[in-house]
Amino acid sequence: MRGDYGPADFDRRHNFVTSFLADIPSPWTQGPASWFTHGWRLNGIYQYISGASLTVVPGTDTVLRGAGTQRVDIRGNPVLPSGRSLNDQLSGFWNISAFAAGAPGAFPNEGRNALYGPGQYNLNMSLFKTTKMTERARAEFRWELFNALNHPNPGNPVTTLNSATFGKITSTTAPRIMQVGLKILF
Repeated sequence: MRGDYGPADFDRRHNFVTSFLADIPSPWTQGPASWFTHGWRLNGIYQYISGASLTVVPGTDTVLRGAGTQRVDIRGNPVLPSGRSLNDQLSGFWNISAFAAGAPGAFPNEGRNALYGPGQYNLNMSLFKTTKMTERARAEFRWELFNALNHPNPGNPVTTLNSATFGKITSTTAPRIMQVGLKILF
């Protein structure tokens, strides 16, 4: 039972979210120039979330019990220095020599969800303009950017010890996506 004590599968140590909305000031509030310069707004949502809790599994039944989640032995420090480049993290997130399959029939020493994957941050933004067309109707132009910084957030590393890609990150988040829209409100 002691080996099954550990962080929950959904454990995230840090989750910071903030949003903003700003009116962009215009020097012209009336006349033809105001149609292009007045009514612009900028908004966004920024999120930073720390890495997910992970358990390394052997990929075979080393405990000889036929079912359940099995773990590996940790023989050294698996954590590599922070501040490495994205390419270095993708090619090897952990020190894979620190992991070994447990002895047959023995319970390994790795705790449940003892390791953490990489953290992620993202900024979604939009720039929009509302223009009054008539007394009751107005038009809204929107330009939206998802992953506005075009930052590739790495996914979780492969956690199966007998996999050829063990410890490597094989996925990242989507690149910047933009969309433009026009909406008539009446």
